[in-house]
Amino acid sequence: MQATDIAAPSAQRTSTPARPRRRVGSQLSLPHLVTLLAGLLAMLLVFAVLRGGEATSRVAVAAREVRAGAPLARSALRFTDLRAPAAIRQQLIGPESLAGLEGWIATRTVAPGELVTRGDFRPRAAVAQQRAMSVPVDPAHAVGGALEAGDRVDVIRVLDTGQAVFVVAGAQVLSVNRPDPSTIGPAGAYSLTLAVSSQDALRLAAAIRSEKFEVVRSTGTGRALVGVPPDQSGVPAGTG
Repeated sequence: MQATDIAAPSAQRTSTPARPRRRVGSQLSLPHLVTLLAGLLAMLLVFAVLRGGEATSRVAVAAREVRAGAPLARSALRFTDLRAPAAIRQQLIGPESLAGLEGWIATRTVAPGELVTRGDFRPRAAVAQQRAMSVPVDPAHAVGGALEAGDRVDVIRVLDTGQAVFVVAGAQVLSVNRPDPSTIGPAGAYSLTLAVSSQDALRLAAAIRSEKFEVVRSTGTGRALVGVPPDQSGVPAGTG
């Protein structure tokens, strides 16, 4: 009886089936595999499209540090090959466009080896070391607002004595700021941006302060003498 009692548990242990071990790969079902394959194909398609739209171009990088406010010189840049989409290449500087940018002013400090873009430089305010100065003026006192960029203008100041003198002669109009009538709210004031010398800027600032001045178009005419009042006939006392 004791042998029978001992054998029974032994038989039960040997007859218990072992739990099968699950394979790691069995956790990926068919829908999972389809999703992974679809994502992989999408990535390959995007990569193929991007690669197809890229081309190698010669683009400018800084050969040395270019400080903000410094004029651009050809020696400050060197060129390297770069593969990039067309939208990015349009913002970069190539050898063919460098000549038109020489002398432009750096808007930020560019470190050596850094890619430079067209937005990193802007044209000089005016030629021949002149200043660009904004002149707020009523269009009624500026040829009825009919001035355009490229025009030449004289600025006449009316003194407290009632006498009028030229304070600026033959200044180039760089731009004309006209209020936008479609703008909701304050549309801004009419103004001119003129290229003036340092002395002209001082005289013009005084005229603007007094609010007693006129802007006249002088495009194609002789240059009036600054500080010389017109004679009784209204013709400038001299030209130069």
